[in-house]
Amino acid sequence: MRASRLVDDLKVEAVGLQLLDIARTWFRNEAAIAGEGHTWAEFKLLFKEKFFSPTDKIDLVRQFQDL
Repeated sequence: MRASRLVDDLKVEAVGLQLLDIARTWFRNEAAIAGEGHTWAEFKLLFKEKFFSPTDKIDLVRQFQDL
């Protein structure tokens, strides 16, 4: 049981690290395209559009409402 928990923890950590790398690459590409960069509001909008589908947003709202 303990080993299983360790494997799950490592999977979560690995996915988190991968997402950071993907997000970092995406951010650098966006910065290169934008030239001087985006405002914080623009960045948030672009990030959400890239990494969160409409279904994800609905699921997060439902989870929050169920708290």
